[in-house]
Amino acid sequence: MTSPDDQRPNIVQDRWPAATPTSEPSTFRLNGRQRIVNTLKFQLGYKVDDVGPSGVGGVDLYITPDNGRQWYRYGEDPDRTSPFEVQVPRDGEYGFTVRVRSGAGLGLEPPTPGESPSIQIVVDQTPPALELLPIRQGQGTDLNQITIQWKITEERPADKPVSIYYAPSPQGPWEPISGWRADTGSYAWSVGLGSPAQFWVRVVARDAAGNVTQAETTQPIVVDLARPTARIVDVEMMPTTTPR
Repeated sequence: MTSPDDQRPNIVQDRWPAATPTSEPSTFRLNGRQRIVNTLKFQLGYKVDDVGPSGVGGVDLYITPDNGRQWYRYGEDPDRTSPFEVQVPRDGEYGFTVRVRSGAGLGLEPPTPGESPSIQIVVDQTPPALELLPIRQGQGTDLNQITIQWKITEERPADKPVSIYYAPSPQGPWEPISGWRADTGSYAWSVGLGSPAQFWVRVVARDAAGNVTQAETTQPIVVDLARPTARIVDVEMMPTTTPR
């Protein structure tokens, strides 16, 4: 078993122990002490309490890739001032805790196997999988009603993960149909008279880490709300034929 005092492997060379796969999220949630980020580099803020006359002699950060079963010493904060800059090699779940030494060398012991981390960071750089399903158009008196349908596959969706747009061409400009909303799988839109006769639709999806993906219709949707009318404008005599 690796001692917590062992210096971590060089993460730049990607020799860090494998983290908990994001496809199998841990049930360990630290009573809300979990954060989700979409970058391998981030900062951990900390606060030092009960500092004596000898001051702060060192601030060490410890990391666990398996919810506290094993701990590794990540490193020491060179300026002993919050925040602590961190870089991890890949997506996954990482737990952290900090230890402080006084100028006299006193402080808490390093974390031991089984100890819970102070905070858990989920690194997720993968955007949601989004599929735009066929759009249904109303008939008869509901001709201006279109139903936009989609399917999102995402382990950690945002609270309101979907927004919808339309544009008169694939190049835009894109105008909102609906702002961020719940993932209901479909949205019924009543196309107004001021809307273009044909348009493209875009659905945007985001996850809790802020990763975004989008899908658009490949062909225009045509909504013709015109009601043709006719009127009589002239009367013409038919030529007559003289009988022989």
